[in-house]
Amino acid sequence: MKTIMENKNASTRMGIKKIAIFDYDNTLFFTDAACKMASNDVLNKKLTRSKIKKLPLDVRVKIFTLASRKYWKMYKVNNSVIERCQSLKLQGYYIIVISTRWNTVKRYTIKSLVKENIPFQKLVLDRKNSRDGEKFKINYLKSLLGKYEKYAFFDDSINIMQKLRKFPSFDKVSLYLVKGTKIMEYKRKNS
Repeated sequence: MKTIMENKNASTRMGIKKIAIFDYDNTLFFTDAACKMASNDVLNKKLTRSKIKKLPLDVRVKIFTLASRKYWKMYKVNNSVIERCQSLKLQGYYIIVISTRWNTVKRYTIKSLVKENIPFQKLVLDRKNSRDGEKFKINYLKSLLGKYEKYAFFDDSINIMQKLRKFPSFDKVSLYLVKGTKIMEYKRKNS
């Protein structure tokens, strides 16, 4: 299952009409440098996140956990996304940070969010398992549908955007593809 951490200052669900969900890795933070250092520690090779994701699960867990625990201070903030997050917060959005990171790195994930003054009210993490990360995020979004008036979702994965747009129920969700510092609204081809 998932881990959900509510910020102590978060408002209750009652009265919340708008939510914005931000992916963590390579959306709010650029984490590639930390992953390369961790993969070098584990495999004696500096690998990109995309290459690490193709490794067996146990090796991925070691690398991503090490990157999160030992090298989290190497993360670079994505200022354009953080500014959008802060702007939406000022517009009354409830801010959720979602990640397929595991429970074992929750403390470091929270530290990095707090250090950069990211105004989140909820952190949603996947537990340490072999579940597909895209499926985890899609299922979480599905669990929110119909509960709020406005939704905004920010992620760096084109695959997740394509999958979400196949479901008619996601028509009410504004999708934003993050590529580097650029934020692009992702729409259906027929929109």
